[in-house]
Amino acid sequence: PRNPKRPPPARADFRGKGTVLVADDEDLVRSTAKRLIERAGFTVLLARNGREAIDLYDAHADEIVVVLLDLTMPVLGGDAAVGELFLRTPRPRVILTSGFTEDEALPRVIGKDVAGFLQKPYHAGELLAAISRCVESR
Repeated sequence: PRNPKRPPPARADFRGKGTVLVADDEDLVRSTAKRLIERAGFTVLLARNGREAIDLYDAHADEIVVVLLDLTMPVLGGDAAVGELFLRTPRPRVILTSGFTEDEALPRVIGKDVAGFLQKPYHAGELLAAISRCVESR
């Protein structure tokens, strides 16, 4: 399998459709991710914590193609939220993000089949490449 630590950049012409749910407690991360993802053709929903992410997923599950989920957030963190999200049908494709390294973060969601991992701070090309892989592997 491809090493998700440094994914190759997305094709310059990558265009997507559908909705990406971005859950992160940092305003700057949410707004920057929203701009980048919208430029690639997606609609973006924003959540400040795992509880908001679950509520938005429940309301828009048929539209959401990828969930970008921060590991550490108030109210409900990404590690708990991913467990709840994976009980849903359809089951979301989740890209976990964290300031921790992949080796530090992924044991917190052991047994959960996350679709990708991005260590913060990540570059625009890494974000779009991770989303591209999720969408194209559906």
